[in-house]
Amino acid sequence: MSNPAETPARWFLAGAILLVLTGAGHALAIATRPAPAGERAEILARMAALEGEMFGMTPSLLDAFRTLDLYFPILAITAGVQALLLWRKREAASRLLRPFASVGALGALAAAGVAFAHELPPPALFFALVAVCFGVAAALPAVRE
Repeated sequence: MSNPAETPARWFLAGAILLVLTGAGHALAIATRPAPAGERAEILARMAALEGEMFGMTPSLLDAFRTLDLYFPILAITAGVQALLLWRKREAASRLLRPFASVGALGALAAAGVAFAHELPPPALFFALVAVCFGVAAALPAVRE
């Protein structure tokens, strides 16, 4: 028989795992992306030619987009691993689980909203699932035996 006190922690764990998987999936998509061809290659070449000065450096628009593209999996995996570490120490950090789950749910909901607005189904779906998991973990009452 399952322990009802562990139910919020299980939802929190599911959200943490989904967050890591979302970041890993994005990293895999970056690593396996085919070389651009045709019109896409032309657009990327134009982006590479557009440069702007920032703090003495002159990155191209393409450099900026590639940097943001790499930030996503790094931050998603980092947040997921931090959540996994908190889950692992949940006995000592039980009072932190709900606030962390609340912040995780709000952040994932915002990310899902951005992905939906830009019609990007994979991150929209995964972040919506993360938001549900963290939201349930935050909303369920902590049952004490």
